[in-house]
Amino acid sequence: MSDLPSAAAIRITSLALLLACGGVAGACGGAGQSSTSSAGGATTTHSSGGSTTSGGTSGGGTSGGGTSGGGAGGQTSTGPVDFCKGCTLSAACTTFENPALKEVSGIVPSALHDGAYYVHNDSGDSSRFFATSCAGDDLGTFELKDAANVDWEDIELGPCGAKTCLFFADVGDNLENRADYAVYRANEPAALGPGVHKVPSVVYPFVYPDGSHDSEALLIHPATGEMAVVTKLKAAGKSGVYAFPMPLTPGVSATLVKVGEVEPPTGSVRITAGDVHPKAEGILLRTYTSLFFYPMTAGQTLEAALAAPPCEVPVMLELQGEAVAFTADGRGYVTASEMSGQSLHFATCK
Repeated sequence: MSDLPSAAAIRITSLALLLACGGVAGACGGAGQSSTSSAGGATTTHSSGGSTTSGGTSGGGTSGGGTSGGGAGGQTSTGPVDFCKGCTLSAACTTFENPALKEVSGIVPSALHDGAYYVHNDSGDSSRFFATSCAGDDLGTFELKDAANVDWEDIELGPCGAKTCLFFADVGDNLENRADYAVYRANEPAALGPGVHKVPSVVYPFVYPDGSHDSEALLIHPATGEMAVVTKLKAAGKSGVYAFPMPLTPGVSATLVKVGEVEPPTGSVRITAGDVHPKAEGILLRTYTSLFFYPMTAGQTLEAALAAPPCEVPVMLELQGEAVAFTADGRGYVTASEMSGQSLHFATCK
């Protein structure tokens, strides 16, 4: 039996969002807009309550749709966030302007450009990523030099010296027959805008210690740089957590170390994306049906956090959800689905 949501369920969710937006598509959020609505989209845990959102201002094609980390709705509170009890879905964003975004499989917020998000397509695309916003803006296409795209499945922010870089996980392997895999690192673009731009990259090639695996989740600790992948299962069981030997060395093939296992407590067992909180306060792992938050304590490793029970948090029922990321300020999260005509979906937490 397929664990993907049905088309009927997607239509019900879309109708609920349209009603939440006053019957006007794209009326919730977006660059230069302000709206207040009660988002009634279906979730795997509960329907979100009233949520006030305020879209940001697009600035000359360099940013749009939100504030520095607020995403669909800028937030002003600064206290601790209770992800297990305090998250509600925000209003829907606008459909992506760039028609090349057909199979979004990874997403991260920009660390440099307010309200901007980086996404990439699944296998079958070239070695490129895209900048967009809640308003769906086309903020540029960026091609990685000296990189291949066998099956890109996730994108993460991570430390690289004194900067924060983008990491692209070429780790998909549906047939589990690849001999090797790779993670590519690139500097975040200094400027955004429509058009095609070239970006240099370096590669971290790797193999598993126990054969081939399919994976769609890359995790990077924002402080230590610890990097790990979580495998994707085809049937019931526990996914493996495999860590890179540290320090990371570009261009040299590494043999990963299995450091743990993780199993979603309910719903689909197929892990399709993951992200680490920008202040290392927790980890998000998503499946086709659910989203889970694993709390982290100071100094805790990724595998130690994943060994503890998670809580389930609200997530929009998407056609084929394979992307998740915390917002830049760490006070919410964003998801996206594969297939054409999609948009970003946000949750705000308090």
